[in-house]
Amino acid sequence: MTYHAAASAYRESDVLSASPARLLMITFDYLLAQMMRAKVGIETKRPEITLPALDKSRQAVGELMASVDPKQGGELAHRLVSLYAFVLAELVEIGRTPDANRLVRNTMLIKELRDAFATAGAQVHAEVA
Repeated sequence: MTYHAAASAYRESDVLSASPARLLMITFDYLLAQMMRAKVGIETKRPEITLPALDKSRQAVGELMASVDPKQGGELAHRLVSLYAFVLAELVEIGRTPDANRLVRNTMLIKELRDAFATAGAQVHAEVA
């Protein structure tokens, strides 16, 4: 088995056995990696890097939006969906008019949100244990 095939099998196993909280972190990490890839593409003026990374970023934001349960989350869930919709619109606009600074601001927003979910997840895990 090649390294690439082994790594792919490991990732698939990790995703299939992950808890919902872990899947959320995997999605956030993937989104952040794609946003950083898009930033590199913008800075080096390489649309062949930028555009696919922005597309993957938009897909990841869509996954995050789909993971929100408005019935369980109430007002917080609606605000979260609004935040994701804002980032999604920003990514679309960055695709039209590449702007590394704008992308960085949105990346920082996603990073803060990811860290908040990670902290909340750790607290819940500690309370259960």
